[in-house]
Amino acid sequence: MKNKIIPFFSARKINKIEDYERFYHTKSYIKQKSDLISNKNDLIKLMKISGYSKMDKFIRHRKEWDNLERNIPLDYLNHIGIDLNTLKTTVEIDQEEYEDVLKLPLYPKYFTVRYMPTIYGSVKLPDNCLETEAIEIVKNFSKKTGLKCNINYLNLKTILIERDNVYVAYYKPEIRITNKLLIISKDYSTKIGICKV
Repeated sequence: MKNKIIPFFSARKINKIEDYERFYHTKSYIKQKSDLISNKNDLIKLMKISGYSKMDKFIRHRKEWDNLERNIPLDYLNHIGIDLNTLKTTVEIDQEEYEDVLKLPLYPKYFTVRYMPTIYGSVKLPDNCLETEAIEIVKNFSKKTGLKCNINYLNLKTILIERDNVYVAYYKPEIRITNKLLIISKDYSTKIGICKV
């Protein structure tokens, strides 16, 4: 059904975690519409509609909006031709992809150790070490050293480990739409969906 609504978008079959990109389909949809507005007069109009008076600042923020790195004014989205229902569908496809990637067997290569505030280091894990084995290795390390550790998968999840306590912060691609803004769930500024394992 979703493919009929957005014929050029469908959930990709991802076999490796390295191929996963958070908000892949949503960014593609926004970029496709944004790229249609490129001549100077249209850019000036778009800048003013978006509430900006300086082109360089607008261009910088526009790039961040198109990459979902900053909350986006709805006026901007409306002007570039974004249909909010289609946008919600692209987010659903991104979420399907996210859930599929979470099911992949994961083989972390290293874990991060917090030696003290703002001082971190990396410790290599054995080759071809499954995530469940890695968690046990890191738990033992944390018990012996008393240090907090984590296993991080960029844009996917972070496993936080302190002695026997294991928590997971999930970075599901989510948006919220208010009267004026499209708000993007942050991937690292807040711990989304933390749960104890």
